This record gives sequence, C-alpha cells and structure tokens, in this order.
Amino acid sequence: MLACSGVAEAVVVGAENRDGLVRLMLFVQPTEDADTDVAEAGIREHMLSTLAVYKCPRRIAFVDEMPRTPTGKVQRFRLRETAAEMIGRE
Repeated sequence: MLACSGVAEAVVVGAENRDGLVRLMLFVQPTEDADTDVAEAGIREHMLSTLAVYKCPRRIAFVDEMPRTPTGKVQRFRLRETAAEMIGRE
C-alpha cells in the first residue's frame, strides 16, 4: 500500500459481519497533501493490480492517525473493534 501516492500508512484487519463471515477492511492514514477521493481510486487500482480479487478489502476507511501502544505499535484490536462496528451496520 505504501507504493500508492498519498498513503502514509495502511493496515488491513478482518471483522465479522452479521452473517458471521469475516470481511476485510483497510484503514489508511493519508499523507498531509493527499486528496482522499484520488487516493481511494489509486488504492483500489493498486490492490486489483497486485492482489487476487478475493484478497482485496472491499471497504476502505481513512483515519487521521492510527491508534498506537506506548511503544509505537499499531493497536490492531482497536481497528478491529472499529471495523466490526462499521461492518455490522451494513
């Protein structure tokens, strides 16, 4: 994902939907100068050119910054909670 212009950091997590199926969601922290509409189109294009279709996350969420631990690691469990809320609503 970092090969895409406008992406500072990207994390993929899985969350269950109402049917109990795990769906992938991509969280992207854009660079300061990125236009999110252009970045989203570029990200989708990049994913489809490098991954099989079934491996591409269907949902993309842009965040201002990733939740981190005191040592600087991304708190994936918080992203999973957010993804579960967003996917559960659909």
